[in-house]
Amino acid sequence: MAKLKAELDSLATDHATAETERAATLSEKIAEHVEEKKRAYTDIGLLDRWEALGTVAGQSGMVNFAHWLLRIIFVLLDCMPIISKMLNGKTEYDRLLTQELRASSACHEAELHHPADDRQVRDQAA
Repeated sequence: MAKLKAELDSLATDHATAETERAATLSEKIAEHVEEKKRAYTDIGLLDRWEALGTVAGQSGMVNFAHWLLRIIFVLLDCMPIISKMLNGKTEYDRLLTQELRASSACHEAELHHPADDRQVRDQAA
């Protein structure tokens, strides 16, 4: 009977040690998993935020309005160079470019209407 009691005490001690080790290992694994999740959530990018905004916008009318307003602002920012060009009108560069194009067009028209003169000039040069 003493031998069984000693074996029972030994098994109880082994069980307690194993339970302590299991609890420590489990706590370590949980801590690793929590750290992994924290790292995953620290790198939230613009697309993740945009998707979250869309999810919240589906649940609230005011947020949906703000979501559409944000879209409109992005489109206007993207079109801002074109809008400013249209509002400012013609610049000095535009006037000079137009003058250059007209001069080139006039030279081309003159060459088309007087091809014989060009041939004579080329023949004299040769």
